[in-house]
Order: sequence, then structure tokens, then C-alpha cells
Amino acid sequence: MYDFCIIFSMFFIYSVLGFIAELFFCSLVDKRIVLNRGFLIGPYCPIYGVAVVIMATTLKRYAPDPIIVFSMGALISTFLEYTTSYIMEKIFKTRWWDYSNESFNVNGRVCLKNSILFGIGSLIVIYITDDIFLKFIGYFNRETFIILNLFLMVVFITDVIISTFIILKIRRNSELTKKDMTDEIKERVKYELSKNLILTKRLLNSFPIVFKNIRGIVNKLDLKKYSKK
Repeated sequence: MYDFCIIFSMFFIYSVLGFIAELFFCSLVDKRIVLNRGFLIGPYCPIYGVAVVIMATTLKRYAPDPIIVFSMGALISTFLEYTTSYIMEKIFKTRWWDYSNESFNVNGRVCLKNSILFGIGSLIVIYITDDIFLKFIGYFNRETFIILNLFLMVVFITDVIISTFIILKIRRNSELTKKDMTDEIKERVKYELSKNLILTKRLLNSFPIVFKNIRGIVNKLDLKKYSKK
């Protein structure tokens, strides 16, 4: 259990750091402060956590050769990003990110720029942050560390379930508004979304392109009107 908690804590911490990195780089690109990124409601992007866990468990043996670390880190992360994009598109019937405007992209799912950044990130993980992480978890006794990680697991799994449910509901309502823009359908969409307005807005703001056709409806919700229903 302790060894599993070490892996999970690595996954969780780097998922949070990945979320922060997303906010930083997206804010630079958009030239405004971006506060919402990621598939889940909580402040973490699991794809980063998964990538780092894979890197930490497979690339450490290649530490003497930074070129191999860079190359394999870039390849692993790029493959993971492409696979995640493909799977999420199949599940939710929509594209979550699109790099079609970037040079040297593959089906808009991955691009050379990101692959290079992933490679640099793998160097940072293997040569800098991995040791810091191991020292950090060393401050906890085994029992406290296990309990803390079990709690975080429950929080994370609950988030995945709730986020998936809300996104599927939004996706279903989004398709309705595409098929029929009558007042009756719009009223139904408003009512359904108002039940989880805060969580819904968090997800809408994270991926505005995905839900652009209903974002305006959500932002104009009249809570007083629907709270009476």
C-alpha cells in the first residue's frame, strides 16, 4: 500500500503542477489571466501526472544520457497526449484541444512545440524535481502518508465521477440546442444546467471551444427564476 501511495502522490502532485503550468502558459498565449483548465473540476490535469509517473519509472535508468531522457520523454508524452485526445473524442464526441494551427502537428492532436516542451519537462523531472519529491514525502510517517493519500484518492475519484456526469449532461444538452433552437429546448437546457451552475461554469470556462454553442446560455442564466422550479 505504501509503495502504491508513493506512485499516487507523485501522480497527484504533478497533476496539480501541470494544472498550474497550463494556467501560466495559457495566460501568456491568451494575454489574459486564465483560471480554468483541465478536464476535472479540481485543480489538476491528470495527463501530466500520468506522464511523470511513466517517466519516473522508465527514464531514471537513462539518467546518464540526457539526450535519451529528452527524446524518450518527448515521445512518451506526445503519445500519451495523442491517445488521450483520441479516447476523449470517442467518449464525449467532441475535440478537447486542437493544434491544427501549429506547425508540424499530427491530426491537430499533438504538435512539435508541445513535444519539445515535454522533452524539456522530462529533463526537469529526472534531474531536479524527482529528488525533491522523494525528500518531500520523506517528511511524512508511513501511516500519515497512507491516510492522506487515501483521502486524496477518494476526492479524485469522486471528482472524476461528478465531472464526467456533468460533461455528458452538457454534451447532451449541447446536441439538443444544435438540433432545435426553439424556446422550449432552450428553457430545458437552462433548467438542467442551473442545477449545477458553479461546476458547469468551471467546465465551460476550461474548454470554451468545446461548449461554445451553449456558453452564452449558461452565462445568462436567471438563478432566481429556476430556483423556484
